[in-house]
Amino acid sequence: MTVPDKKDRKIALVIVDVQRKFMGNGRTKIRELTESHLNTINFAIESFREADRPVIFVKFDGNEECVVYDADDGDEYVQGLSVSPKDIAVRKRYMNSFKDSRLAEVVRQFGCDCVLIAGLVAQYCVMATYFGAFDHGITPYIMKGGIIGTDEEQEFHCESVVKLFDRDDVSENLSNVNLSVPREIRRLTESSY
Repeated sequence: MTVPDKKDRKIALVIVDVQRKFMGNGRTKIRELTESHLNTINFAIESFREADRPVIFVKFDGNEECVVYDADDGDEYVQGLSVSPKDIAVRKRYMNSFKDSRLAEVVRQFGCDCVLIAGLVAQYCVMATYFGAFDHGITPYIMKGGIIGTDEEQEFHCESVVKLFDRDDVSENLSNVNLSVPREIRRLTESSY
């Protein structure tokens, strides 16, 4: 069996935990979500939307143990993140976004064999989701420059041990692979999972 090259993969975009409650202060200080991070994540989001590919936002339910966030808007997405009502929302309760969630099912409904992951926290939820994808027969990639950790060094280490997509890879894949999604699945996924 030949493994498809990344330019030939049927890929869904998965944005992990880019919620306000993760940007507080606590035992784990999340590095500032820079304009560069946000531009990279939004580039991927807009590119996937334009190619009519799935954009899946994973939201963590509950209180986060490693961050203290004292406002009532903790479950909302961070300011400046490009979110559309047509995007898919999947809820989770564990670091691994695939564990006891509908993420793998949603990815497969769209005919995808691969996920491109961006978001936070790089060394925790992003990496757990990356490795968790393999357990579901889904090939993961990380969006270069699109993960946020506790510091720049953590982001570097995470990116150094995974398979990456950069902006050129995203553009090449989205122009190379036609992903036809049945209309009934499109309608079904317009609600939150």
